[in-house]
Amino acid sequence: MLERLNPTVIGCALNVIGLFFLASAISFKQPRRQIEELLGLERARSLLMVREQLVNHIQTYLGFGILVVGFVLLMGEALERTRPAGATGSDPHLVWIVALLTVATLGTTVALKLIKEGYVRSKFRRLLREVVKESSFNLEKNPQLSVQIGELLHIPKSGEESVNEYIAKVRAVLGLPAGGASGHASALRPRPIK
Repeated sequence: MLERLNPTVIGCALNVIGLFFLASAISFKQPRRQIEELLGLERARSLLMVREQLVNHIQTYLGFGILVVGFVLLMGEALERTRPAGATGSDPHLVWIVALLTVATLGTTVALKLIKEGYVRSKFRRLLREVVKESSFNLEKNPQLSVQIGELLHIPKSGEESVNEYIAKVRAVLGLPAGGASGHASALRPRPIK
């Protein structure tokens, strides 16, 4: 039995375990919670939900790490099979593959961070502007949410400015006219901030 545990078998087993961790880290909102949100019935988030999110993050990284180790073992075994008979020592190709994977992972991570900072922020700002305009959401009547919107948009605030002055800055960044919502009825019901 032990002679059958070669790097290919171990690599495949690690990939299955890594996929299990990744699959268990995926969490979806419960249907009841989605309906409550659509109806504007806001419940306070429990600390248990925050703890579950942290567990999901750890499972994601753990699953990814296990998958990487499994795939490196599979690559190493494939390279070992292609080596000439009688060759000894470690395979320099595996070292290059691991180095290239490391560089590619770091490069991709940096590129995704840049995309996140540029594209995602502009897309988020555009969607937020559309929803606020279409719903006639009154920023002045919901100062806590307005401040939160400003913080999400990375609008700087000084300790000396009033909430109304900060809301005016939020309006300017969103491209909304000064002074409250337009006259038509709200399509969305703003939830009170707790």
